[in-house]
Amino acid sequence: MDNTILQKGLNMGLNLFNAATMIFKSKKLYHSYIEAISNSIDSIKERLQSGEQFTPKIDIIFFTDNNIIHSIKIIDNGIGFNTKNFKSFQTVFSDNKFLYGGKGCGHLSWIVEAKGAKINSTYIDSDKQYSNIRFTFDKNFESNNDLEIVTNITEELKTEIELYDIVDMTSYKQEVLIKNIISTFFNIFLEDSININFTINDNTIVLNEYFKNNVIYTYDDETIKTEITNNEIQCKDITTNIIRVRKDFIRSSKIILSADNRAVVELDLNEYIPMIPKTLIFPNSTEYCIILLCESDLFNQRVNHDRHSFINIGKKAIDTIENNDFPYVSYSQLFDNLLDKLKMTFKDDIEQYNNTKHNMINNIINDNPSL
Repeated sequence: MDNTILQKGLNMGLNLFNAATMIFKSKKLYHSYIEAISNSIDSIKERLQSGEQFTPKIDIIFFTDNNIIHSIKIIDNGIGFNTKNFKSFQTVFSDNKFLYGGKGCGHLSWIVEAKGAKINSTYIDSDKQYSNIRFTFDKNFESNNDLEIVTNITEELKTEIELYDIVDMTSYKQEVLIKNIISTFFNIFLEDSININFTINDNTIVLNEYFKNNVIYTYDDETIKTEITNNEIQCKDITTNIIRVRKDFIRSSKIILSADNRAVVELDLNEYIPMIPKTLIFPNSTEYCIILLCESDLFNQRVNHDRHSFINIGKKAIDTIENNDFPYVSYSQLFDNLLDKLKMTFKDDIEQYNNTKHNMINNIINDNPSL
């Protein structure tokens, strides 16, 4: 990597911390490690585009003291912080990752929810040699000239991001962290193309296996194509993937609105499609829930910079008129044309559910005639 280019590019031309807190308003731990994982996924995808044969891998490591997280490491074998990616890192709202839905500001959450991040990345430089860059990203990064670059090394591609001095001192459970990761990157786990390991308190779980054994029951490649009932918008198509999951994972059926392979909004399915029970029952009497994973160009275009909400898509029009250039779309308008197709898809499931509940009630009455 050209050291001169790096040194000239360090001044980002804005108050980083002010920009970060405008986008990521809460210091509660969530965005920072999710954004780091997202960056790792993008980096691996970029390396895969070259046609290189390798085993994609991400390690997510939480370091705790009395269940209080004080630091997090995200390690991947993606393409790394080469010249293009480092310049993009220096540019807030860069369009470098537009192909993957990146907004160019996710790393700002690292200085809101943590003191900063220590980056250690091995990449292939412009001379086709392996090089390594190390630096610290914090709120003073615009004046940080402490870059350590080593060229002509013999290492494999690897990037390690350590979020240090986590601000949120709340106690976190392992199950909550795992659910956050899986729910956010549900599409990635369905694809099962990246090995993702989760470690906390020296206990490592392969999330791909956890997903198969504890989350998903069936994935039948069953999709429903519908159109949004709002004539003011152009992006009308929605693709809905129907996924049956274990009740222990989500407890009640959900709708997930996904933008660029990343969950943005999670809704209670029963609130918008009440004809489907919160849980259903297999013939063997095992309860399960449904996830409707919805994808659309509309969602990709309207996802906010925090990738946790949409512009002018919501429960009621009065709630979020954020931009007059984007006609408001209610959740009900998104799902109107789903109803009839879902009735046909789950006809037998609903009948099985009703029969099972009916038999349970009859058994209770027979066992307790005084009732």
